[in-house]
Amino acid sequence: MVTFEDCCIQCASSCSGSGWTDYGTGYVRKYTGVCNCNGTCDKTYSYACAAGYYGVTSNGTSGCTPCPNSGTSAQASTSITSCYLPSGTVGSDSTGTYVYTSNCYYR
Repeated sequence: MVTFEDCCIQCASSCSGSGWTDYGTGYVRKYTGVCNCNGTCDKTYSYACAAGYYGVTSNGTSGCTPCPNSGTSAQASTSITSCYLPSGTVGSDSTGTYVYTSNCYYR
């Protein structure tokens, strides 16, 4: 016989939340599970922009924009000023070739 406590333990182990996972190009998603102890699990999803993107998304399908100039950013960055060219990036202009010696953030 399964007791209420057994049900809660089983439900809790199958309903635990997840870390961030890829959710299409430029998006990540995670869920938080709430166990109802009647065998059902209510999952609440959260969305954010993936590394290399910035913006705000509520659905994981719109709102994130790639960083300019092939730059990068931390996951869940909301502003273009979080985008940067990493230290060691090689660039060139009319005067020659150069290397960024520190992260160069978008302004």
